[in-house]
Amino acid sequence: MNLDLLKGYYVDSSGKNGFYNRKELKENDLDPDPFFCHNQHYARGAFEGIRAIWDNKKEQLYFLTPKEHVNRLVKSCDFLRLKGIDFSKTLDVLPELIHRNIESGFLDPRKGCYLRPLVYKDKKYNSDKEQEHGLGVYSQKHQTVMTISLFPWGKYLEGNPDIRVYEKGIASVLRTHKCTANYGFGGLAKDIALDEGYDEALITDISKERNVLEGGGENVFIARDNKVITPGVDQDILPGTKRNILIQMLNNLGIEVEERKIPLKEFMEADAAIFTGTAAGVVGIASVYNPLVGGKPEEFNLEHCVGGIITVRELEREYERLIMGENVNPVQLGLQERIRTPIKWRM
Repeated sequence: MNLDLLKGYYVDSSGKNGFYNRKELKENDLDPDPFFCHNQHYARGAFEGIRAIWDNKKEQLYFLTPKEHVNRLVKSCDFLRLKGIDFSKTLDVLPELIHRNIESGFLDPRKGCYLRPLVYKDKKYNSDKEQEHGLGVYSQKHQTVMTISLFPWGKYLEGNPDIRVYEKGIASVLRTHKCTANYGFGGLAKDIALDEGYDEALITDISKERNVLEGGGENVFIARDNKVITPGVDQDILPGTKRNILIQMLNNLGIEVEERKIPLKEFMEADAAIFTGTAAGVVGIASVYNPLVGGKPEEFNLEHCVGGIITVRELEREYERLIMGENVNPVQLGLQERIRTPIKWRM
């Protein structure tokens, strides 16, 4: 992968904007300050991840839920007081960014790609427009920047993951938004999991019951006694776009999804468990290990019939068919149409 061919998009609260490669960003002093980027010191940022999927039958790229991602980015920025960015043209920037990277030779559209909008606080300027050091947690005198990059990215989780419960619980209203700060915690939990031979972490709250919240970067569901349960959005979880898709898929099949707290003990005793996420897709969890009690990992049944109607394996495959534009159960056709937005460009 030749990163010198990558074209990204840049806009900041002073009004500067355009498509640049990394060299051009540096030449125009638009790259983050290596010493005084506010986000690097204090994690004041928000981001999204958007998939573009190649449809083999139609020979065309499709975005997955682009409006939902941009709307969530705007909400995250409002919450974090990341002011000064005009998001009204973002949905137009995304296909243009794809076009430019196809033209540059960086992107083979048949491989699809993952787009990463990132909004953050960067440099601080005084009234004479001279840069100051900018340290200190107050951010409203720092410029706000949005960059959008893209790159080919396959599945985030290879195969069905074995997961490890992170010992420390968390309680943070930040987790209801897609904030950069959240992923320091999730990344630490995943680092420990991988260091011990697992594939992903499981994060809980701080209650006595240790209610399950999310994976390191995914929403989570369990299936038990023909019921499907997922943590509710009134808890400290991200309201995931692919979480919503799985709920709609199940509802279309006549399977009701209950949104409520899931004590860790109940999670460990479930018949099956599933992760969802833009990067991860829909993937059944193979097993879970709880270091708080030790013993052997609890295994989940990937052939469990969810709601008495469809197995976890079949759900995984149906989601892939759904996003790839392939034949799906007729009850999912309306959903397939809603979540895919064609990206028009010339070969």
